[in-house]
Amino acid sequence: NIDILFISPSGPLSVFILNKAKFKNKKVILFVRQDTRKLISIKNNYNFVAKIFANLIETYIEKFVENYANATVFTFGGEINKRYLGLSSSTFSIADSRYNSSDIISINDIKEKSYTKLKFLYVGRLAPGKGLVFLIKCLSKINHFEFTLTIVGDGIMKEDLIQLVKKHNLIDKIKFKGYIHFSENLLNEYSSHDIFIMPSFSEGLPQVVFEAMSRGIVVVATNVGGIPDQIQNKVNGFLFEPGEENQLLKILNEIVLNKINLIEIRKNALVVAEKYSFQSQRDFIIKKINLQ
Repeated sequence: NIDILFISPSGPLSVFILNKAKFKNKKVILFVRQDTRKLISIKNNYNFVAKIFANLIETYIEKFVENYANATVFTFGGEINKRYLGLSSSTFSIADSRYNSSDIISINDIKEKSYTKLKFLYVGRLAPGKGLVFLIKCLSKINHFEFTLTIVGDGIMKEDLIQLVKKHNLIDKIKFKGYIHFSENLLNEYSSHDIFIMPSFSEGLPQVVFEAMSRGIVVVATNVGGIPDQIQNKVNGFLFEPGEENQLLKILNEIVLNKINLIEIRKNALVVAEKYSFQSQRDFIIKKINLQ
């Protein structure tokens, strides 16, 4: 009795449902978040069997989109959008933002501030592929300026990360706050920090980047997945290649030494945050679904 199926692949269940939907000629709305081939490989330490499995699933979904006219695809990030747009013209890039336009700080609240002691923030899952081991090891090399790192989130790597923090004698500098659901409390976490760091090795279009931008703090993130669609390097944030310690440390040093116009970067980020607010994305999605 269902008229439209909203599906977020990839996995065996989504393949099964897509096959049934095609058989019954149902309208399908697909939300494609990230590169499953890459993500499953990373999560399984590049296991050969896992890579084959991921490739089979992703290939099926791509063929489905290419050959099924009754499907609309919403993608998260330019890299994936480009791939699916080559398969179907009914492909659109979106974000699933949680923050409202009213949550975005006023451009008048962007004031000059000192970055002599950096307060870093990470928000997200504590899981393989998120780059947290790299980040902790990288920060352990800093001895020429003061910093703290707040880690908001939970996941299977939490205990390993805590042990890594102890190993590098960073207990006084790195704090684990656990999971905080999207709320005023989480928005306040963004506002009370200087730098939001996203060190992931694989991403779709991480909403935490937009959330950090909306609160007027500087975003430093890896050049992967849809992040380059969110951040223009040194225009509204900073990009570095995943796992490149020297690149990240160079960016942080430039911020500490005040070599870059951070006020302009933070103001530019607010413009991006407005474009991807919940209201803006809701209206865009509804418009595209109604057009099909």
